[in-house]
Amino acid sequence: MRVFCISTGRNWNILRLDDVFSKLSIDFFHGILEYYDKTRSLWEITAARLAHTNVEQFFRKQDVERLLGEAKKFSPDKILIINPNFDEPTIDSFLKIAPVSVWFIDSVVGLEDPQRFKKTSVFAYDRRSVQYLQEAHIVAEYVPVGANSAYAECKPAKKEIDVSFVGSPYKHRLKILKEVARAAEKKSWRFKVYAPVFKTKMLTIFKIFSFKWRYRGLYGCLENGALSPKDAAVVYARSKICLNIHDQYNLGVNPRAFEILTAGSFQLMDKRDDYDILTPGKDIAVYENTEDLTEKIIYYLEHEEERERIAAQGKKSASLRTMENSMQQVLHLNIALDTFGY
Repeated sequence: MRVFCISTGRNWNILRLDDVFSKLSIDFFHGILEYYDKTRSLWEITAARLAHTNVEQFFRKQDVERLLGEAKKFSPDKILIINPNFDEPTIDSFLKIAPVSVWFIDSVVGLEDPQRFKKTSVFAYDRRSVQYLQEAHIVAEYVPVGANSAYAECKPAKKEIDVSFVGSPYKHRLKILKEVARAAEKKSWRFKVYAPVFKTKMLTIFKIFSFKWRYRGLYGCLENGALSPKDAAVVYARSKICLNIHDQYNLGVNPRAFEILTAGSFQLMDKRDDYDILTPGKDIAVYENTEDLTEKIIYYLEHEEERERIAAQGKKSASLRTMENSMQQVLHLNIALDTFGY
């Protein structure tokens, strides 16, 4: 099979798709699609602003033309678009080259005009997103994002960190982590947060001051920056307790749920409506609110044997959720597009 995969460089690297396609013996081509300010020089952007009223639309048209040319030259059996944001005419252009599958690895709740995907095979990593698409009469299937090889290859390490969190610094997460930091200071826990809080060099001093004031106590635990899958796996392996705090849109578990477990680590996550194949108390531990979170951290730090038993069972269960298995579903699962009359 020949697959032309369109994604951002970040998603490609996070999912390690080159490794996934290679392990599945799939001939692939990465059609890179980035926001224009990441791929164009300041001179190009300035010139475009002087000549065009909608710079984003201008550069997007160029990118689409490039991708269509690359796809035609590669002549794929299937086109896979990860987190698609193309309009319907663009999707129709890709469909003239090969069947198109789209895979949402982030929430689609609130997505504008889902009807543009009606001629494609649609997959989403969260069942709430699937339900949202189906209510819009879009045939969609649930395919969770499995853990990639970086986590499976992670070797056991000395548990030098009591509690860790890796992820994007959403406000609701930072509020929770601030409370954990307060408890960590009182209990002398080794608490680490790995998050890209300060993304630009401009106004860094002001941003740091603002962060210190708003999230008092958390700055001393912060390691600023995004981690690669390999580095994140090492953090998990070094942690006694790995926190997983989900976004506020989905009801199921995120990819991190399987990544932590695949690395062989103990996971404490917020309560969900849907745990996929995982069982609370058996594969993972679950907390209901910030107070409960603090109590659970205290408990599991004191009960090492129980903690390690849950981590071991969680790793066994998560072995069914690999990126290779997920990709096989996306590429080979046939969806009846006429279910809603299309």
